[in-house]
Amino acid sequence: MGDFSADDYVLEYNPTNTNFSARVPRGQGRRYLSNFFSVYKTNEYMVHGNSSITVKKNGRDVTDKAITWRRMRIWSLMGESGFNANQPADFDWFDDAMSETPNWIDIPTYGSMEPPEKWTTERKMLEFAVAVDGHLDSGILYFYVIISLKKGQYRVEMSSAKKIEYEEWLDLKKSRQPQPSGCSIQIDSTWQGAKVK
Repeated sequence: MGDFSADDYVLEYNPTNTNFSARVPRGQGRRYLSNFFSVYKTNEYMVHGNSSITVKKNGRDVTDKAITWRRMRIWSLMGESGFNANQPADFDWFDDAMSETPNWIDIPTYGSMEPPEKWTTERKMLEFAVAVDGHLDSGILYFYVIISLKKGQYRVEMSSAKKIEYEEWLDLKKSRQPQPSGCSIQIDSTWQGAKVK
């Protein structure tokens, strides 16, 4: 916990249709195919969201100085809609920002994939909890991204964010189902053809 009051840091989450893959380390060397789809070399395909967070301290932008604390959990969802998840989570909460640097631009995905013609039908939900490292008492942002695949097609949905307190984070860590309540879909790519140029 930090030395500052809960009003010191304010985080503003911004999901976007703009492709941010060239602006993050894991996106380097990837070839743009669409705003949500890229390839590395000839066979490492990535379907991803795009988002940024602006960090303000007492009204001043400190995004380039504030160290990122980001936790992520991944679920396999059943059916074509809703949040009914297979048990247990594919990956329980883990550190998704281990660099200990300001890292406020993200292209959330769940890994490299087979070529689009080999994709099978699946939906993955990526839950995030994000704060300024050392200052979780200033509040934590919760949001999620859903990546859906079927043969030759993909869909990316990105939610709004809600602020949770540290005690709510402790409860969230213990939960055994996705916790999307209080967030709504802000960006929906709709189903897109995964065209490899």
